[in-house]
Amino acid sequence: LGSRAREDFFDMALARPNTRIVIYFHGNAATRGQFNRVELVKAVAATMEAHVIAIDYRGFGDSTGSPSEAGLVLDARAVWTWVQERVGGKEGEGGPANVYLYGHSLGSGVALGLAHYLSEEEVAAAAAVDRDSSSSSSSSSSSSSSGKSSNKSKSKCFLSLVPTGLILDAPFTNLSMAALHHPSALPFPLLPVVKHALL
Repeated sequence: LGSRAREDFFDMALARPNTRIVIYFHGNAATRGQFNRVELVKAVAATMEAHVIAIDYRGFGDSTGSPSEAGLVLDARAVWTWVQERVGGKEGEGGPANVYLYGHSLGSGVALGLAHYLSEEEVAAAAAVDRDSSSSSSSSSSSSSSGKSSNKSKSKCFLSLVPTGLILDAPFTNLSMAALHHPSALPFPLLPVVKHALL
């Protein structure tokens, strides 16, 4: 297929009602094309019967730029927006897609950062709906009832803006400790100066 036809094929597959999508955020080093990551993506796709979207962060694989904490979160938000623009769930077309975030190692921090950002957005959106609801209830009864139906549709829309689930694979609670326990950091305990600088 040509690239445009291939993109259209992907868009149609993601837009099917009640589809299941997993956004996969890989760990530190290498790329989404690393053998074990490709095998993991295949296993997740088969086990969950899901489409799996895997990206390389900026500075990884064929992505330009250089990695940073803020940059990784921006990349996560970009892929979330890309998926949300393609998923189904429109009126009369079945239920919305189930979108899961899967973070492995370093990617668990990226997935958590995205989930935190999306949950804050949903809280703000729900507060806006409540404000609209209370202002419409003070108007006439006919405009109040139309306002309520509008608010219901807004709430329905906002509910699809948060992930269905969050999967954390080998997560860490402290990045410095995670770095010290990584196999590549085995010599650090023998070099106190390097260990201290890393911490």
